[in-house]
Amino acid sequence: MKKQILILLVVLGFAHFASGGWLKYYSENVRGQSVVQTYEGNYLAVGRNVLSKIDEHGDSVWTKTFGIYSYPDYERAYSIVKTDDSCFMITSSTYFYTSSEVHLLKVDIDGVIIWEKIYSYNTNNLNVAFGATSLSDGGFAVFGWTGSGERSHELPYGSDIYDLLLLRLDRNGDTLWTKTYPWAVGRSIVQAPDGGFVIVGYSYLFGSGRQDVYVLRTDSLGVPIWIRPYGGSMDDYAYSVTLSADSTIIVAGGNCSFLKPDYCWLLKLNWEGDTIWTRLYNLGGRYDVGFRSICTTTDGGYACSGYNHAMLKLFSNGDVFWRRNVLKGYDILTGNCIIQTYDKGYLVMGDYLDGSFILKTDSLGLGAGITEEKVESIDDFQIKFYPNPFNSACRIDLPDNSKLQILDINGRLLCEQNHAPYTWEPDNSVSSGVYIVRATSNGNTKSNRIIFLR
Repeated sequence: MKKQILILLVVLGFAHFASGGWLKYYSENVRGQSVVQTYEGNYLAVGRNVLSKIDEHGDSVWTKTFGIYSYPDYERAYSIVKTDDSCFMITSSTYFYTSSEVHLLKVDIDGVIIWEKIYSYNTNNLNVAFGATSLSDGGFAVFGWTGSGERSHELPYGSDIYDLLLLRLDRNGDTLWTKTYPWAVGRSIVQAPDGGFVIVGYSYLFGSGRQDVYVLRTDSLGVPIWIRPYGGSMDDYAYSVTLSADSTIIVAGGNCSFLKPDYCWLLKLNWEGDTIWTRLYNLGGRYDVGFRSICTTTDGGYACSGYNHAMLKLFSNGDVFWRRNVLKGYDILTGNCIIQTYDKGYLVMGDYLDGSFILKTDSLGLGAGITEEKVESIDDFQIKFYPNPFNSACRIDLPDNSKLQILDINGRLLCEQNHAPYTWEPDNSVSSGVYIVRATSNGNTKSNRIIFLR
């Protein structure tokens, strides 16, 4: 069966090569996680313990393995990023039975290792790095999580005990500082214009659901500026973050709380964490549906990939420009990484069955094995409140059948209502400060700040 699928993919790639796109299937032992375009126009891709160089036609130039053990299940590479000196850094983790260590490698364009570092924040615990970003001083910020992996009765649903991990390194990979943030898993990072960081992921502690989108903004030293949860009563998560053309925060993930089947979810936030807009996209499918990767495109919009064999091109306001399906009918394909290439086309890397794939398209998303599909998008809504600031009562207007929550700046739930309009009159236990109004209507969620002054 696998041989037949491989033959089919090769035929598809050959048949559509003239259109400017191609689709390639690679080793069964590699789960494709991340890809970058090199300065010469080729590609470097990582998955498990394998680094591969791919030419502009999708053909393998060379493949190299790394890690302490040769068996791929002991090494899991999640990310590769460019450095300021035309090299690349691989973020990986090395596993030993019940523990793991963060494993970082800097390589040149030929895959030659320049330096290699091991970090173990908690010995005998799991220490996992999901990715990194290159910084303006030549150093790096590496993120992931650390913890025992044991179940906690303090968190809902017996959640695992994990803390978000952030490492700040110099250009030689030496540690400048290390920070942890409780009860969260980091999945993506971007450097803020002020030199700080925005990290997104998910948490069982913050918010009102079993698992909520978690967004952390820090200063340049890793000190939290704010932490915000987003989501509903079920599992919601963020996998990727980017900055928009107007330098606001774009968070991509999935939403299981509001509508069924599960939806892809996009949030645009300002630098205080307030919601500018959110969008939900129904891609259908039988398995987990959500965005795994997003990139800002040269026209000011976004390109997204994820579960359920789909890639989307969006305008800057989140409206759909086009949707393309890869290998229509196979829901188990996952696009883990999407980038815009130098020719303004797109490249998606992900996993499929027991192996990996790379898809190259033109600027309209056309190429091998591609079909065009429609997307159901959910309309936005508005929150209105007045007065703001207020000193005794604040009226909050929402659409009918909306769910309203009021949280403090740390994400602690203060009140919850299932009707609108609603007038909030804080009692004597509520002090002056900034509070978050979060509302859900027809599966769409927004939040804004109100200021209470006694």
